[in-house]
Amino acid sequence: MGSPGCVFRVDRYTGEAAALVFRHKVLSFLHAEGLLSEERTRLLLFWRHSGFSVHSTVTVPPDDRGGRERLARTLLGRGSC
Repeated sequence: MGSPGCVFRVDRYTGEAAALVFRHKVLSFLHAEGLLSEERTRLLLFWRHSGFSVHSTVTVPPDDRGGRERLARTLLGRGSC
């Protein structure tokens, strides 16, 4: 899945395609860690309403340090203060 804290650029995907890739990677990781059975993983991978979504209309340029920090705070649930 990559190193912790990595941000992957996915502009070649639509939001829906990115959500599918993300869902597969997360569920595969949970299965590999022994947190989901093979059957449960398979069911969740084929569940129509997965609960995963990707918002891709706002981007942060690589050289925008402040923007990256605000994004990281948001992802960690700490807001932008």
